[in-house]
Amino acid sequence: MKSFIYTNLAIACTTTLLMACSSSDDGGSVTVPADAITITQDNALTKIQDATSAIDDAFDAFDDATDVLFLKSSPDTPSGSKNKKHFSNFARTMIKNNKTGDPITHEAPFNETINCDSGTMSINADFTETATSESGSGTISFSSCSLFGSTLNGALTFSYSDTLVDDNWKGSGKDTASNLSMTVSDVTHTFTSFSDTWSYDDSTQIDIDKTTLSYSSSAIGGGILIQDTTAWKTRYTDFYPFEAVTLVTGANASKLKITALDETQFTLEIDADGNGTFESSQVYAWSVLFDTL
Repeated sequence: MKSFIYTNLAIACTTTLLMACSSSDDGGSVTVPADAITITQDNALTKIQDATSAIDDAFDAFDDATDVLFLKSSPDTPSGSKNKKHFSNFARTMIKNNKTGDPITHEAPFNETINCDSGTMSINADFTETATSESGSGTISFSSCSLFGSTLNGALTFSYSDTLVDDNWKGSGKDTASNLSMTVSDVTHTFTSFSDTWSYDDSTQIDIDKTTLSYSSSAIGGGILIQDTTAWKTRYTDFYPFEAVTLVTGANASKLKITALDETQFTLEIDADGNGTFESSQVYAWSVLFDTL
């Protein structure tokens, strides 16, 4: 589920009782949720396991919904398209499917609204594609969209740019959202803020992700702020990153930190009293967090 836990910059502001402030990728700020849980020596591993599973469930609902948007908008499946590793790759695939003929340059606005079982979802975007480059930006929106027993609300904005260099594709992009929510099996997952900056390079076969998200759900008993202080770097051939540092902040500045040792193991450090010093450290296999892979 690299699908979630890449998050962090550096906490750079003062911390109050239930709220901490930190800088974000785009120059804004993110905060610990008002309903933040307290991270302790006893619950740290369990809470991050629960959060990993819960956020994975939330984005599975997002994937299911966008698959429907994709199928209803584009009946043909493209050949040779890239894997949908990021939200913006979904949009990239859509424009490939809606492209007629094979012009050297293709520019198109893309506006589509689809009825869900109840509510709606839509995409509003612009794309440009040539033989050696692709780029696009836009927004995917949900309005009480109920599908497959899940309900989605809010919007996610994306942008991306890909270039073919010496027969290898490389690219980068960014996905952002605020107040995006998914209700799955009567459990609501709320992303008060979400920002993922990513890149890939087929010549090195490495994906890079750096994410910040503020997340709340009854699935973990409240909220946490998750930030990548060091981007996650993962080889195409591996499930898990060989380089990564993720900081998770809860109430009263309590924290846990995940640091990749290699693509098989990470260290988990815990600062339960919020004084800035990690009182404990233990090594785990990545599969402890991502046992669904």
